[in-house]
Amino acid sequence: ASKTLGGTILSAGYSVANLDQDSFTQVQVRRGYDKGEINTENAFLNFSSPLTPVVGVQGFVKYGRRDNDSSYPVTNFFDSRPGFTEREIFVVRINRLESTSYGLAAVVRPPRLGSTVTLGWKAEDKSRDLTFDSAGVISSASLYRGDTETDEVYLKWSSPNVKGAILRLTSSYAWADKTGLVTEPSEAFGLKAALNYMMPGGAVFSSYYGLKDRANDNNT
Repeated sequence: ASKTLGGTILSAGYSVANLDQDSFTQVQVRRGYDKGEINTENAFLNFSSPLTPVVGVQGFVKYGRRDNDSSYPVTNFFDSRPGFTEREIFVVRINRLESTSYGLAAVVRPPRLGSTVTLGWKAEDKSRDLTFDSAGVISSASLYRGDTETDEVYLKWSSPNVKGAILRLTSSYAWADKTGLVTEPSEAFGLKAALNYMMPGGAVFSSYYGLKDRANDNNT
């Protein structure tokens, strides 16, 4: 849903999804695993408002949650030890994952230049409820962590349309106070460039370049 209040544009949404397992193997039934269910919900709020004819402000908030409501624990079914051919193997079970992201940005459109400059900040917080297999990897030795807290600042520039060509550049720097996965960087620098050109006949040519330098020293 969206609504315009004066010059301010608001949009919001909410969704719920449920994934159920309809059939089970004989081993699952025999061991007592009789419920496979994943529930997710998502919500968002965006706004955009002009402060002056040249400067505007944008912001957003997003929330997501995923719950694993499948059967657990199930005696004599989940086991990571060798030799148990009728048992499921797992090391880490994600019982619940919650994430909240939010950000603000200032958009500047200098008069008579035709270009756009955006300076912004965004953050993301994740919380994981984890269960570690007692016969597998212990939590202190695992590369999984419960929380992720990241911030990012970025600068975008979009050129004016020059004879059908538009160039867009984006540079960003991100840092994390906490990381939950080794794929989540504790520090990252990014650079993106995109060039779009519309030929007189209507055909569109696009090229893209992206560079990202990541480092993670939290889980090594």
